[in-house]
Amino acid sequence: EPYELRPPIAADGKMHEYTLYLPMYAKLASLDIGLDPEARIEPPTAFGNAKPVVFYGTSFVQGGCASRGSMNFPAIVGRKLGMDIINLGFAGDGQCEPEIADCMAEIEASCFVMGPILSNLPLMRERYAPFVARLREKWPETPILLMTRLHTVGRKTPYPVNQLVQEVHAARRAAGDRNIHLFDAFSLYGDGGFYPTADGVHPTDYGFMLIGNTLAPALAKILGSPKPQPAGE
Repeated sequence: EPYELRPPIAADGKMHEYTLYLPMYAKLASLDIGLDPEARIEPPTAFGNAKPVVFYGTSFVQGGCASRGSMNFPAIVGRKLGMDIINLGFAGDGQCEPEIADCMAEIEASCFVMGPILSNLPLMRERYAPFVARLREKWPETPILLMTRLHTVGRKTPYPVNQLVQEVHAARRAAGDRNIHLFDAFSLYGDGGFYPTADGVHPTDYGFMLIGNTLAPALAKILGSPKPQPAGE
């Protein structure tokens, strides 16, 4: 079914920038943008870094349970840093297939972010480290940030896969990789109550803001970017 949105038009007579976020789940068959005949279009403000931040992962990265495409944490981070992002989050997937690593390695990124890891420990033991290695083989100097899983309701201790992420990070650092980084996301939900989640696991808009507000400064430090700005949530 066709869907039409008429956003409010600023009445201050000034030029404004707009960012269009596409649906997270719905299939987009076509897109038309209508303008008033007297409307003026100018080039947008350039991104702070010409290379995008590439995020890979599961529904946590895709934005499962966010209210709209602008409220997943990669989108929030992109706005805060003034950078383009590529969201390769796949709900119910994120299994670190080598073919996906090869596809990701075709992108000249400013940073690769391995989002909250899949909880399947045997599969991740088999695939996680080789996946990271394939990215590093193609891009020896590009920062790679490894994220652990987040706290979920009723969980008192970190997931076993979080230890795997820490082991992979430590092993690569010990081997001389100075552009491998670790972001421990387990405690971002505080006590793990329902308030930042829709189902005890997947973030609400508030949960995604908690992630984005903490991750953005960490990425800014890695990339040598200016202090993150308000994201306009």
